[in-house]
Amino acid sequence: MKPKFKNIYKPIVRIDNKIRIGFESEALEIEDEDLSVEKFIHSLDGNKSIEELSQTLNITVDEVIDGISALDEYLLLEDADTISNLNMNQQERYRANLNYFSFHSNLHTPSESFQRKLNGSTVAILGIGGSSLISASLAGMGVGKIIGLDYDTVELSNLNRQFLYSEDDLGKLKTIAAEERLKKINKEIEIEMHNMKVTNAKDLLSIIDRADVVINAIDQPPITSSRWVNSACVHLNKTYLQGGVTNTRVVLQKIVPSGSCFDCYLIQSIKSVEGFDKQILSASTHNFSGRNTAYAPNIALMGSLFSTEISKHILSLNEREESFTADINNFDGIDYKKFPILKATNCPTCSNPHIFKEPVSFKELIQMAQVEDVFS
Repeated sequence: MKPKFKNIYKPIVRIDNKIRIGFESEALEIEDEDLSVEKFIHSLDGNKSIEELSQTLNITVDEVIDGISALDEYLLLEDADTISNLNMNQQERYRANLNYFSFHSNLHTPSESFQRKLNGSTVAILGIGGSSLISASLAGMGVGKIIGLDYDTVELSNLNRQFLYSEDDLGKLKTIAAEERLKKINKEIEIEMHNMKVTNAKDLLSIIDRADVVINAIDQPPITSSRWVNSACVHLNKTYLQGGVTNTRVVLQKIVPSGSCFDCYLIQSIKSVEGFDKQILSASTHNFSGRNTAYAPNIALMGSLFSTEISKHILSLNEREESFTADINNFDGIDYKKFPILKATNCPTCSNPHIFKEPVSFKELIQMAQVEDVFS
């Protein structure tokens, strides 16, 4: 082992008898009146073993180990002796990624281990149009395999926000155009596209069964398509994300099947929001064609939030994963509110996930929401 103080925390700032490490709100301040801590940190250049550090600093090996352990507890060190498993092209391509991951790495978990996780992961994207920015982000991040699904063609009206496509792609199947573009972004990743229209939950099982996480961007039929994705993901125990935009709001929803699900969310909303039952019955049969409010800045914001949540899931950066709905008002500055999705004890989908079933009717779901102690 050859401990190295991470470059992202340089330079060290001295303020009177203290040194400050880091420039963000979590900056660490250490008392260092005799300059011994600063001298110790500067010696951690990645060129010396623990024994060599002991000799250079004229302190015992145990004292070196104690100092290293204290700094490593704050994720300030990396092991320069770690052998890279990334080739030269990958080291250069993902250089910024590795710098970012160093905020989470330590002496025993190198930055490259996070990149290798991404390279070995698979993400299924259901609806490659609305999620085009997300798929481009995943390709750039180095997600090893992207499974895409769509049945639509590229239209001129898509180009205001679906920046994976260009005017040269007009009339092409989105699956074909997306694969071509994603390969140009990162030729090292694997792309698998399915040109098909989803008509029930069963259609999705073979598409998502190999995915580590799923993105739902299917918007037709309204609400029903989300319930199809929910049923398939719950049965296969797949975490998935979905969301949408309005003129002033971005909504992101993350469903972790080991907890609650989208049907739980609907039951919760029916119980807590007056008239929500009538609202979903109306929306589920309405044709929203021509009313798309997908404005590029809002779509970009949503895509960034999705990509962040996906990487946190793949890399296990969340201490505890649970289903939630996030409501972001971005009209008067960013106002981010997060609400947990409660688990309904009588949920027709996640109460018995081992048995696959298509979603129950909306009428049955509304009846289930009338049970008094449904969230006890």
